[in-house]
Amino acid sequence: MSTSGPRDAFVSPRFGQVATFMLLPAAPSAKGLDVALLGIPYDGGTSYRTGARFGPRAVREQSSLIRPWNPVLKVHPFERLRVADCGDVDVVPISIERTLAAI
Repeated sequence: MSTSGPRDAFVSPRFGQVATFMLLPAAPSAKGLDVALLGIPYDGGTSYRTGARFGPRAVREQSSLIRPWNPVLKVHPFERLRVADCGDVDVVPISIERTLAAI
């Protein structure tokens, strides 16, 4: 199974374009994917530790430095799997119950 895989950092710099996890393509849904990455920017269930809502964005930004292969294990998962970043769940900041239903 082939995939387009992550963006080529030699064509478009890692700091350019929309931030997706590991520079993977963005997809509107999980249909046709083997792996769909989804962020849940929610921190309404925490006390004194707000800020978790920024986690998905921060993970996407930092993951741009991850290479699309593992030289130790000699694996290139994007050659076998169709993977994309499906964005974030539309959470309801004031309702844990409604956020859980959205997830």
